[in-house]
This record gives sequence, C-alpha cells and structure tokens, in this order.
Amino acid sequence: MARGDRQFVRVNVSSAVDKVRAVEKQLAAATEALQIEAAEAGRDKMREIIETSGTGRAWQRSHYAKDGGRVGTLRRGSFGGRVNTGNMRDSVSVRFEGRGANRVAAFGWIRNFEDYFGYQDQGFLHVISGKRVAGMFALRDARRYVVNQVLPRLTRKYARRIERGVDS
Repeated sequence: MARGDRQFVRVNVSSAVDKVRAVEKQLAAATEALQIEAAEAGRDKMREIIETSGTGRAWQRSHYAKDGGRVGTLRRGSFGGRVNTGNMRDSVSVRFEGRGANRVAAFGWIRNFEDYFGYQDQGFLHVISGKRVAGMFALRDARRYVVNQVLPRLTRKYARRIERGVDS
C-alpha cells in the first residue's frame, strides 16, 4: 500500500435517520398532547376551586346578583362556592403558546376578565360592611396543582409512550 492512500467504507444511515425522524415526530406529538392535558387540568382545577371556595359567611341581606344583563339566583351568603351566574367560572379557558421547545400552556381568564374576578380571587375589603373577604386563590392554587402534581405524572406518561414507540 502506498503511503498517503486512504481506506474507508461507506455506511448507509438512511434507515437510522428515518427512525430518528420518527422519534422526533412522536416527541412533537407527545409535547403537544402533554401541553393540552396540562392546560385542561389547570382549567378544570381552577373551575373546581371557584365552585367550592365560598367564604361560609351569611350576609345581612339577600340579593340577586346582576351580571351583564343576566340575573343570578337569590343568594343569602357565600356557601359552597362563588358561582352565581357562572360567568366567572365559565370564563376560565386555555391557550397554547410558543413553538418547538418553548411551549407554554396557559389557563385562566384569558378571553374574558372582569374586575370582580380578580377581587374574588385575591380577596378584598368590602366597602359597605368594612369586612375583609378572603380570596379563593383559584389561579395560584390551580397553577401549583399543575406544576406539582399534573406535570410530573404527564412527563412520566409521555416518556413511557415515546420509549415504547406508541404514537401519542
């Protein structure tokens, strides 16, 4: 063999590249599905908190709450939740943001927000009675629920799916 000659072989890697591309597609589908499930879990938890977090306080006077032309039911106190017309609860929705690795699942009062939603969520001083109304903290607690309970479970679920090669 002469000095400077080279010896080499070629390996066709097309099938391996196709397999990697298939995994990339599975990962993209799993990422989207995980994002949707996380946002929907947050939305559902937030709605549950709104439905169950009353102050337990009886009011001095009953009233019909008016909201955007709709009339709610007669309320005598804040028992069992903060749903009168359903507008605050039903305004909780989801949105998906970002592309590639920078995906964000958003939930909350995205499309419709009224000032009283924020007062009910964060708490406020009732002007007439002078009493502090405790917040329900639905947005904060739903986020904690998603981060601490839902995401770890979904991460394991979709990692197993990708490892098994199952389309999400």
